[in-house]
Amino acid sequence: MDVGFIGLGGMGRAMARRLLAAGHSVRVWNRSPAPVAELVADGATAAGTLAGAFGAQVVVSMLADDRVVESLLLDEELLAEAQAATHVNMATVSPALARRAAELHARHGIGYVAAPVLGRTDVAAAGNLNVLAAGPAAELDRVAPLFEAMGRRTWPLGEDPAAANVAKISANFLLVSAIEAFSEAAALAEASGLDPAALLAVLTDSLFPGPVYAGYGG
Repeated sequence: MDVGFIGLGGMGRAMARRLLAAGHSVRVWNRSPAPVAELVADGATAAGTLAGAFGAQVVVSMLADDRVVESLLLDEELLAEAQAATHVNMATVSPALARRAAELHARHGIGYVAAPVLGRTDVAAAGNLNVLAAGPAAELDRVAPLFEAMGRRTWPLGEDPAAANVAKISANFLLVSAIEAFSEAAALAEASGLDPAALLAVLTDSLFPGPVYAGYGG
């Protein structure tokens, strides 16, 4: 598939490399040039402009937040001239922005899919992301091969793109809550003379196995 990839931070670079490894043609755009050169050395082509990225069959974007997505991509002129059939926004953005983006894309005949991910840069590099995907069924089918290249599992969450962003924000809330909870437990342990690392070892090998407490607790 011919893919335009926008946003080459740590996550974006890892995800774009997974698409290249799966045999997709990837044209990349980023506000700073160094990551573009890095991906070009890996086999991508430089899009040059946002319009160039939107000249691909499908656009994947991985930007920082609502403000950046809105300022760069929710542009009437850009979308009016786009050749892309589908835009997959993999950033963690608000449900409200997802709804605005879906409406704007629909006015210009472009499918819009929200697909934020669970996993950090090492997980992205290994192709083991969990992809939380929502949008029209036909659009999800179109981009399924891209999700397969970037993730270990795709979780379809319905036709409303905002649902995927609600799921991601809910997951982030639980992660922050876990960090706060272990911080309190570690403070209690330390104040009472117990090494917090020993407490973490007990908890992650009994009540709370898995990556959340082990990773963030450490």
